[in-house]
Amino acid sequence: MHWRFTFYLIPVVIAALLSTGLAFFAWKRRSMAGVMPFSILMLAVAEWSAGYALELAGADIPTKLFWLGFEYVGIGIVPAAWLALALQYTRRTKWLTPRLLLLLSIEPVITLVLAWNKNLQPLLYGRASLEITSTYTVLVLSRGPWYWINVGYAYLLLLLGTALIVAYIPMLKRQASLYRGQIAALLIAALVPWASNVLVVFGLTPFPNLDLTSSAFTITGLAMAWNLFRYRLLDITPVARNAVIESMSDAVIVLDLHHRIIDLNPAAERILGRSLSELVGQTSFQAGAAWTDQIERFYNQAEAHEELALTVNGRRQYFDLRISPLSDQRGSPVGRLVVLRDITERKQAMQALEPV
Repeated sequence: MHWRFTFYLIPVVIAALLSTGLAFFAWKRRSMAGVMPFSILMLAVAEWSAGYALELAGADIPTKLFWLGFEYVGIGIVPAAWLALALQYTRRTKWLTPRLLLLLSIEPVITLVLAWNKNLQPLLYGRASLEITSTYTVLVLSRGPWYWINVGYAYLLLLLGTALIVAYIPMLKRQASLYRGQIAALLIAALVPWASNVLVVFGLTPFPNLDLTSSAFTITGLAMAWNLFRYRLLDITPVARNAVIESMSDAVIVLDLHHRIIDLNPAAERILGRSLSELVGQTSFQAGAAWTDQIERFYNQAEAHEELALTVNGRRQYFDLRISPLSDQRGSPVGRLVVLRDITERKQAMQALEPV
């Protein structure tokens, strides 16, 4: 094998290292919902980027073709992993069956066989030549019919995954701007590899024959890691939102493991005297500064059921308090659900019946 250094290797190598780091960082937290497909996605992107770096560094056609075949392992996994991540994000895990995964693997396996079998390679790509400039040497291939089938398959899975996430947004309408920002960041990041690949496939890039799609997927990975690990949206938001919908007549507050407010309903807004957008992200002490003693009493209790008296808008009110733990699909704790049922009228009626 012969090699030639080019400065275009630097961003590709950085992307490979970042993706590897994200994959292993996620793997250590694989008990969190959505993290497993994310880790696989990042590992595939890392493999793809590493293969492309070695292809770029190759100075002759055999070297570049060898590493191109290596890249097709990651290229085949990325679309399916993206779709799996979208399915977990939108709580459609029942679709992730062994049969579906087997079906999704058929096209990538065929592509991999074509890439490594010299007799079948013309179906994927034909005549190979080198484009040599003062800064880099790239492989130029004529595209066979299966190349476009592979591109169509990848685009279809990427489109399905993106569409699932877009369709899920209306279910989160009442989320604060904080969460809408997270989802928007994820969608914008999803467009980066789309745009990069379209520019390359249709020859619209200012760097002819340079394919930085794998590096673009690293940007997607960074955005999703921010979503997954900073705000843990996949762990708590859908679980909490369903509980809120079921209990709209009572005040419902959802707290994460750090005692921060993740969600609440209109009844809770009225008690706290502020809107959802103002309260999300605040700790229970910050949101309920007027009731420090009561909050401190239940601060670390995963479960509780007691009667509670609070002064709300200058008026003493009585509530039936219930605190319940929230868990993700794997049973790992992700927060607490606080439900306050107003029993003031019942309490006052009972007090009126008591003898003086």
